[in-house]
Amino acid sequence: MSRPEPFIQLLPRDRRLAGVLWRSGAMSRSQLHRLTGVHPNLVGVTAQRLIDLGILRDAAPVVEGRGRPSAAMEVDPASRNIVGISIAPGGVEAVRLNLRGEPLAPPERIAIRSDVDTINAARKLLTQQIDHKTLAIGVSITGLIDLRNRTLLFSSALPEARDVSLAPLYESAGDVPVVLDNDQHAVAAWWLLVQRVDPREDALLVELRDGRLGASMLAGGPPNRGCVLAGNELGHTRLPIETPVCYCGHAGCLERIFSTAYLATLGVTRPLARVIAEPGADAAALAKVIDLLAYGLANAVNFLRPHRLVIINPFASPPFMDQLDRAIRPRLLPALAERVRIEGAPEPAGESVAAAWLGLAWVFHPSWSQPNGEADVETPPATVGE
Repeated sequence: MSRPEPFIQLLPRDRRLAGVLWRSGAMSRSQLHRLTGVHPNLVGVTAQRLIDLGILRDAAPVVEGRGRPSAAMEVDPASRNIVGISIAPGGVEAVRLNLRGEPLAPPERIAIRSDVDTINAARKLLTQQIDHKTLAIGVSITGLIDLRNRTLLFSSALPEARDVSLAPLYESAGDVPVVLDNDQHAVAAWWLLVQRVDPREDALLVELRDGRLGASMLAGGPPNRGCVLAGNELGHTRLPIETPVCYCGHAGCLERIFSTAYLATLGVTRPLARVIAEPGADAAALAKVIDLLAYGLANAVNFLRPHRLVIINPFASPPFMDQLDRAIRPRLLPALAERVRIEGAPEPAGESVAAAWLGLAWVFHPSWSQPNGEADVETPPATVGE
């Protein structure tokens, strides 16, 4: 295996200009200057640096009014890659994306049978995926993370373990930047870049799966950081409902309510996904689940006041989303009910793909956190290759 090149520090200006080209496509240096207000000389220096790093490349000339076409730049899909590693209940998955977010090969997965094997499996897959073209590594994990000490505090991926060291992943990464975050923030990175939304709009993203419910609050672009690295633990909002016990040790968690296991306590024998697709005789049980889910989501919206509530789910069922919308809105404050947009969105194409988008967000979204949670500092960059 060929080793990656030394650590690359991307400055705020690097990320700002690269992000404009990500969103807008190929453009000339003069167009980039007019759009961003950055001095033409700095645009030229930054553009050349990003080309030298393999993040941008020369593109076909663009026509700007009268005169000869101008030399243009665009995101380079061939020179670099981003590795994504996801650690989730049941397994570890890895994939490699180009800088356009396109998989270079199908994801690789290792099923996990014990907590002891999880970090070793992640390290093995990372070692197999990383190469000399790797620009960054995105790592997503369910649960709560102490980023300063690189420790996994509490996770559904390792329900019996506490304070698990993540240092082996950093050792395998070497000098390549590691962007570590909760799995819900990985989905948020994907959504933010793919949807190209106005970063001034706050959004509450909620991902629904059978027995899993996570959330990410995007405040002015990136997610709020909190006292520990974690998603917004909306799934562990508890209602006074008897459910199977959650891995957190309590009953009544919202993610236990939105599950096949809870439907079984209501006398339903089919999986949740089948009931959502074709409610039939189980429509009343599904309506109860949706009603309870709506309580939790409406309380979150009333508390956070987002512009958007985005429901990311694998259930391609407009009736389900319509029913959920109708259950949420009456529970919102009237002023919010008139203004908050409730919309559905598909899932990313795999958990490791979402993890890799953490690395892409570091490159192309100027307000996303630096690797290891470091703050952006505008310091002179080292010469490429040093």
